Amino acid sequence: TDEGERIDYRVKMYNPEPGGQIDVRNNENMVWNSINLKRVRPVVLPGIRYAVMCVPTPLTLAVDKFSVMDKQAGYYMGKLSVIFTPSLPTIN
Repeated sequence: TDEGERIDYRVKMYNPEPGGQIDVRNNENMVWNSINLKRVRPVVLPGIRYAVMCVPTPLTLAVDKFSVMDKQAGYYMGKLSVIFTPSLPTIN
């Protein structure tokens, strides 16, 4: 996409293991091994009748300053997908 037709942004995520914000890179996996030992809390999600255990990992979106004169006029929209694939430890 032409630079004049998009607004680039960066994504940061709270890392629940050591704490603090980390950069999220497109198509790069993150593996957290001890997430179930940190700040777990029950959360009620839409469409689910019971609480599920969650660890808060807020996302922060940051946009660098840019000149509006360099961008096409109109509405901008996009899609950000976060895929979470939990796994259970195996018992040997």
